[in-house]
Formats: sequence, C-alpha cells, structure tokens
Amino acid sequence: MKIKNNIVGDGSSESPFRPALSVSFWESWERSGNDTATVTLTDEATRQAKSDAVDAALALNSGSPWADVKGVFSGDPLVPAIKKWLAQGTDSDGPVKKKFGEFSGSVPQGFVVSHDAALWKATSQTTAEPSTTSDDWTQIFSL
Repeated sequence: MKIKNNIVGDGSSESPFRPALSVSFWESWERSGNDTATVTLTDEATRQAKSDAVDAALALNSGSPWADVKGVFSGDPLVPAIKKWLAQGTDSDGPVKKKFGEFSGSVPQGFVVSHDAALWKATSQTTAEPSTTSDDWTQIFSL
C-alpha cells in the first residue's frame, strides 16, 4: 500500500531525509514534494492499518463521532493508511467503509459512507450524492 507521508531530516549525513515513519513500517519511498514522500508500506504495516480501519469503521457504524474514533488513533504513525483504507482502499481492495454507490435506497441519517476518496456522514436520510454543496452530508475528511 502506498501513502503520502511527511519527510523529516535536514539532508545532512547526521539527519538524512526520510519518511516520518519508523523504518519497520516501510519498504521504500520517493520524494513527491518539498516536504512529502510517497511511501510503500510493508505487508505487516498494511495489514495493521486495515485492521485498525475495520475497527474504526465498526465504531463509526455504532454511532461514535469521528473525533472519538480519531482520538483512539492519535499519534499512530499509520493514520494516513487507516484513513486511506476507510475512504479509498487500495488498487486491489475497496474501502472498508461502505461506498455510497452500494446503497440501493436512501442512506440512513447518521450513517457514514466512503465516496470519491473521502468519508461522509449523512445529516439526514438521503438519496443525494455526497458533496460539499449538499445540506444532507458532512465531509469528515478527504484524502
């Protein structure tokens, strides 16, 4: 799994540029901006992030607010991967959170869905597509 991550270090031999993740979490990385990198996670880190995303999805399904769910993972270096699993998934696996397009009828009020690489909460029962211009949806986060 690939994620975006901040780069730390000053480029010196004492503090080389590197992702802001423990080396045990990544296999490779390449610079994708001045302060960011595209990081390929190890299989174990990918599995852990997916497991954490499933736990987060279950908490959201039971009505926990995003702030509470996010608080459980605060400080976790895999948060970008957890969010990606929730909202987008990988090339071979879809998101762990149900996609808006998987609903055949209306989405219940309070339900959280993934849509267009973002996580959305229905503010009312709705059939409207999630968007920032809809009163029926609140965007939780976007990748």
